[in-house]
Amino acid sequence: MQKINFEEAFYLKLGEGGKWEDELIGGNKARIGWSNIDIIDIQNGDWSKIKTDIENEQVRKLGKKTGATQDFNALKSFCNSTDEDIFITFHKGKLFWWFLDNSKIQKDGESKYRTIKDKFYCCDINGKTMEMCNITGEITKLQAYPATLCKIEHKDTLKRIINAEKNAIIEEIEKIESDLNKYVQQAVSALNWRDFEILTDVIFQQTGWHRISELGGQMKNIDLIYEEPITRNKYFVQVKASIDKSAYEKCAKELIGYDYSKLFFVVYKPHKDLDDYKNKFEGNNIELIKDEALAKLIIDLGLLNWLKQKCQ
Repeated sequence: MQKINFEEAFYLKLGEGGKWEDELIGGNKARIGWSNIDIIDIQNGDWSKIKTDIENEQVRKLGKKTGATQDFNALKSFCNSTDEDIFITFHKGKLFWWFLDNSKIQKDGESKYRTIKDKFYCCDINGKTMEMCNITGEITKLQAYPATLCKIEHKDTLKRIINAEKNAIIEEIEKIESDLNKYVQQAVSALNWRDFEILTDVIFQQTGWHRISELGGQMKNIDLIYEEPITRNKYFVQVKASIDKSAYEKCAKELIGYDYSKLFFVVYKPHKDLDDYKNKFEGNNIELIKDEALAKLIIDLGLLNWLKQKCQ
């Protein structure tokens, strides 16, 4: 998909309580309410009359004109927007976006609506699903907007998200993380064997798994066994000081068929021929953890202080 550009950006709630979401997502209509406004007045652009009608409706409902101007501006924005303006909504934990075409507002037995230019999208231009949990609060906070439509203040943020562009701050953080990862790898390589075995145990227990084997025991082929407390799944761990490709493959083959949910090889100082190794045992639930991946676990699980103390 090509890069997306737009002039204005709007959040649109698809019906009170999202009542039209299931019907519209996947279709070609964006519906709105305003049942008290005559469709002919909208199509003729008689906005002076429409504003008066909205004010009168607010007075009838609330006894005052509170919110009438906001309601009027929202309706006018929806009706006058062009195919260069983007609209978004939220549905089942995802952000959806679309462009309206340039046809006039219409009405059927359900409500007033405008047809959309292509379809509702819930992914960025690279095809990645736009999950709300992975989107900044500058955008997701719009879900709490009480009225039907509002202009999006942070439209540049929305444009960046849809175009799969990284936040400049995040890019700087990732540079720092990359440098930190390299330093952590160097620190790990300075550990003695016993400390590395302890570190491996701390990593797996930090995830919430319980060790059900002795630390430093004499089990054949297996160094550590963990149990996940909810599912009771068992995970086996092999801790290796230094291993090359041939030795790793030989050892992995010997362990295929053991009664585990997954087997992890955690390697202390891997041989050079494992640098770009593509693990051919993933189908057997065997994972090789070393270098960058190992350092990332240490960082993500908050074990930097532990590592610093061991490397004083």
